[in-house]
Amino acid sequence: MDKLQIAYEYVNYCYTQETYEQNVCKALQMLSPDNYVMGLSDTLRKGYRELALQVLGDETMDWIEYWQYECDYGKESMDFQINNTDYNTQNLNLYQYLEITCGLKS
Repeated sequence: MDKLQIAYEYVNYCYTQETYEQNVCKALQMLSPDNYVMGLSDTLRKGYRELALQVLGDETMDWIEYWQYECDYGKESMDFQINNTDYNTQNLNLYQYLEITCGLKS
């Protein structure tokens, strides 16, 4: 598995896990509005992040976390520039984003 695939799988894992946790929260809130779950998978996610960080490096993880948190996994429109070329996150899929920002190629 190359670094592009590792980064792609890491982001997809995080997104899927967040979606499942949100669904658990919604189900619990149907029982009582005060019910919610925070950090259900924090231990596993933290370990996975540390492993990805070791394999991918700080700069790549910074770009990945920008995609995850600032861009809401590409849903938010965010402009950035690399090598005097302008990009917008809504015009890119995750593979394209990783290739441009991290220089990762399959």
